[in-house]
Amino acid sequence: MIEYAERNGYTPYICLADDGKSGANYERPAWQELMSKVDADEVGTIILKSLDRMGRNYLESGILREMFAERGIRLIAVNDGVDTFDHDDDFVPFREIMAEYYARDISRKIKSSLQTKGKSGKPLSTKPPFGYYKDPSDANVWRVDPDSAAVVRQIFDLTVAGKGPFEICRILHDDKVERPSYYMTKRGYVNYSGALDAADPYVWGTHMATFILARPEYCGHTVNFRTSKPPYKPRG
Repeated sequence: MIEYAERNGYTPYICLADDGKSGANYERPAWQELMSKVDADEVGTIILKSLDRMGRNYLESGILREMFAERGIRLIAVNDGVDTFDHDDDFVPFREIMAEYYARDISRKIKSSLQTKGKSGKPLSTKPPFGYYKDPSDANVWRVDPDSAAVVRQIFDLTVAGKGPFEICRILHDDKVERPSYYMTKRGYVNYSGALDAADPYVWGTHMATFILARPEYCGHTVNFRTSKPPYKPRG
């Protein structure tokens, strides 16, 4: 889009990108930044790669196009050949409907794929629990991590011995046992933001111990479908 803007004299410009963000979500950071500039009357032309990068809800997209027109903002979708200052394109609403259908179809296929994978016994979680790590050659297989698994066993043994969560956490701290988020991030098993910034990596919250004690994965079970979310734009 930068090349298109420069070639056609749309300068100066600001380039906003939502790489990795679904067009089905209008809460994308770059899109929200663009809308704030529109509200501040700082935008004269919007250049998109295609209409579905504006959004994949045809009603919302239609409202946005009307709003841009009322504000005198030129909308260009390069790959779709759309330029609102050049001519009216009666097929724009149909393109937006197809973009929404595509998003709904992809959502349905992803959900079906996850259902099949989960029912086959493969873990759906992207982060294995403390005591395990993903097999580097097969992300669907969890391997026992000897060092952290020993800590999990210690927590269960202390519980059987009558120790409560607070006392268990104190013992782990005194033994200089790194808490799960610090340990797993340090070894590259997962990446918990800010986990390595802790002043004292040996501080365990009581919720950490109780969470470990409650997880059925430590009995050898694979647990999937604990939570779910509605499909993209559900009907009714």
